[in-house]
Amino acid sequence: MFNLQKLRLPYRDDTAFGLLAFCIFVVPLAFSLFSYENFESVKFSLFLIFSGAAAGLFFLKQRKTLAIKSQKYFFWLLGFFGIWSFISALLATDRLYSFLGFYYRYTSGMLFYLVLGLFIWLLINILDEDKLEFLLKILLIDALAVSVVAYLQSFGWIFYAGLILGGFYRGPSLLGNSNFSAMFLAAGSPFIIYFFYKSQGLAAKIYYAFVGFMVIFAEFLLASRGALLAMFAALGSALVLLAVYKFPKKYLWTLLVSAAIITILGSFFLSVSRPNAVSSAIITVDSNTITRFYSWDVSFKEIKLHPWFGAGPGNFALFFERSRATEMPGNAGIFDDAHNLFIQLAATGGIPLALLFVFILLLAGYYGLKQLKQSQKPIVLALISSLAAWAVAACFNPVPVPMFLLLAIILAGLFFSSLNERLISFGPVKKVAAVLCAVVILLLGVDSLASEHFLGLAKSAYFNNDYQQAYALAGRAWQINPTNGLYLIFKIGSEIALKQPTAQIQADMAKFLNLHPTQANTYVVASNLYAQAFANSKDKADLNAAVSEMEKAVAIDPFFSDRYGQLALYYYQLGNFTQAKIDAEKNLALDSSNFSAWILLARLYQLQGQKRAYGQKCPKRQAAF
Repeated sequence: MFNLQKLRLPYRDDTAFGLLAFCIFVVPLAFSLFSYENFESVKFSLFLIFSGAAAGLFFLKQRKTLAIKSQKYFFWLLGFFGIWSFISALLATDRLYSFLGFYYRYTSGMLFYLVLGLFIWLLINILDEDKLEFLLKILLIDALAVSVVAYLQSFGWIFYAGLILGGFYRGPSLLGNSNFSAMFLAAGSPFIIYFFYKSQGLAAKIYYAFVGFMVIFAEFLLASRGALLAMFAALGSALVLLAVYKFPKKYLWTLLVSAAIITILGSFFLSVSRPNAVSSAIITVDSNTITRFYSWDVSFKEIKLHPWFGAGPGNFALFFERSRATEMPGNAGIFDDAHNLFIQLAATGGIPLALLFVFILLLAGYYGLKQLKQSQKPIVLALISSLAAWAVAACFNPVPVPMFLLLAIILAGLFFSSLNERLISFGPVKKVAAVLCAVVILLLGVDSLASEHFLGLAKSAYFNNDYQQAYALAGRAWQINPTNGLYLIFKIGSEIALKQPTAQIQADMAKFLNLHPTQANTYVVASNLYAQAFANSKDKADLNAAVSEMEKAVAIDPFFSDRYGQLALYYYQLGNFTQAKIDAEKNLALDSSNFSAWILLARLYQLQGQKRAYGQKCPKRQAAF
């Protein structure tokens, strides 16, 4: 007779672990069509909520003493990492970005560092080997879901092009970006082989074989070169470890055959999904790679300028604006991440912070190798291979929240053999303080999730011309979370559309300008809002204000071409044709492909009776006018 007890979730009595497990299951898959950014902001908020709840329950269950499992060297490194990043945040240009993270790169802020450290600490103190395997199985369920959605979106069977008007457009992914999904699949792939070997029944082996096929196929379909390199790093490290630590030959031969199958089938899949992926990286260099090299070049400038504490966590975009290379394409926009975690840490937190993180990874690898030397545990082999894939993948892309959750599990698993347990007093005062800290983290997550959804609804209302509703929702978002300038942008835009009193608009504009006064984009947005006000009021005072704010942005970031084009348009509308011409030519000097700037420049020459001069200046484009 069928036993209904089998349907009950394991570890249901361990609520703290249950919340951690649920966090690991939900966060990689979570998204919301009703929020503004849709993916990473939702994942970050849920990460805070589950981590705070798990920590609170963990501390509530403790009595007068608290048994702590610790790995001495790891926690020293983790502690120094936190202290160094805190000092860097205090010295940063923009402390708000440093402590809360740059929207929507939350993983670059002190808040994320703190909660991730707490998450790892909880895992180390709660996990045993069975719980570790349970979490890894959850990750494989996530990987299967991510793979399936990647197929469905890539083939156009479910929604793919974007979300809702005014939102972020995405490639196929549940993680918010196709590269993120590919990274996650690559780092999780070693566990598929581990469970395939460990499983006893035929049904289980078929399941893991199916998961493996889906993940590998999706990896090549997503065609992220960094993730593909990470997957082969996992395979290569596993093969080396199998040979060095003399595992049974069946493991080695199976992995070799698997590598051959992956290479053959993968090359076929890659020829369909991204035909020039390899050649563009080896023979020629595509624009995506070029701009990434530019971001690294800017990062190295910052590292050279501030080698000890960097620009501050979350401040990458700000120093990028000031240090943009003159040879960088003028239309390349702003990078908010180095697309290499190690360079990112060195640029924003200083070389010591990057080294501390590297030492943490190396320490985990070292203790993993010690375990392999003592006993040939396949799960340790899988963890080390996954760590290698994770580190390689982190060299080519921003690292999202789900990837850090995977890293937390890897680290906790590799430190099993070196943990020491000790008892510390945990009286009422300490207990209340610990629980209150956990509650604060939970409430920050709830606040972030709620305000993000108020913003998403405000955006939808705004683009549907329901300015009254947009004003109310954006105002509510700002009330509960006065740290995100986007809330004020939609609030001010709605106020302009509703023709609210100038004093109210100016008051909110002042709040917005004071939020991030050292960031060029702050003044670009303010300029756009004043230009919108001019379009409604036809009051040239608004247009002059737009010019003033854009000039501030150009003073901070003088090599962003499009901003000169906007200035040229504003001066044209003000009747200052001489200055308009100067700014239009600056725009074209930085980006000669800007057709709108050529049109405006032609009009300016025409108004000044200099059509022949314009034709001589640009004979190739004369026919267009």
